[in-house]
Amino acid sequence: MNAIQLFAASTPNATALIATSPQTIVQPLFYGVDNVAPFNEPVCVCRASAVTFVGLIYSVILAFFVVMICYGAREHSGINRNLTLRSLIITRYVTYFVAIFFVALFYSLLTLAFRLDFTRKFGHRGFLIFWMVNWAGMLAVGLALESLITLFTSRFIPFFMLLWIIVGQNFGILIAWGAISCITLPLVQWYVRRGDVAAERQAQEQQRLAQEKFKQEQEKQQGNLASVYTPSPGQEKDLTTQPPVQPRLEDGDARGRERDVPGGSGSGNSEST
Repeated sequence: MNAIQLFAASTPNATALIATSPQTIVQPLFYGVDNVAPFNEPVCVCRASAVTFVGLIYSVILAFFVVMICYGAREHSGINRNLTLRSLIITRYVTYFVAIFFVALFYSLLTLAFRLDFTRKFGHRGFLIFWMVNWAGMLAVGLALESLITLFTSRFIPFFMLLWIIVGQNFGILIAWGAISCITLPLVQWYVRRGDVAAERQAQEQQRLAQEKFKQEQEKQQGNLASVYTPSPGQEKDLTTQPPVQPRLEDGDARGRERDVPGGSGSGNSEST
């Protein structure tokens, strides 16, 4: 007994099913391949895995390092306090966009060393498209870090990296993430700047109060010294009317002056003798 007879014996309407769709009995399940984005490089080869697997990890790491370098440069140079809010936001946009533009170019040029063919789908424009995809991906990753590093600081931003995952690999999603980060960056910077300005004003007020207190203490000490050493008006008058004090002479000096003065005791004694 073959499979058709067994199926006909076990199913009441098997005869009708065999008559209408016999291929269901012979091959019940099958699938067909319709690859809308053909990938003709074998993934097992190192040159393909360097772009699709390891390369994506390196692109995230490079974006993270660019954000950390820019943040450290702003902190050590003090540019956060010297620039206005608008100038600081523009500076952060320009520095990251320009820096990641060339980093994505170097990363794309490095991929050429693995001899990947970018001309099969879009011709010679394939490399340019690959470069722009890398640039958009690094912008989507880095701008999110750039906007939140102001709030989390460099100590806690690595924990955010554990939760930061981009879903989707087309330009629309990458540009959407970049646009969201561009909107949140000024808001976070404004919030942090407001706290810094309030803290700086409070510190200046405390410094001013400390200087005033120190000045009052100095004036008080000078007043106490003046009251101790300054004579009263009556004492000043007595000091002005008092005759000058003659210097006290020793006995030998007094005898010598008496001999020098004419008519003194020394000369009288000499004449009498």
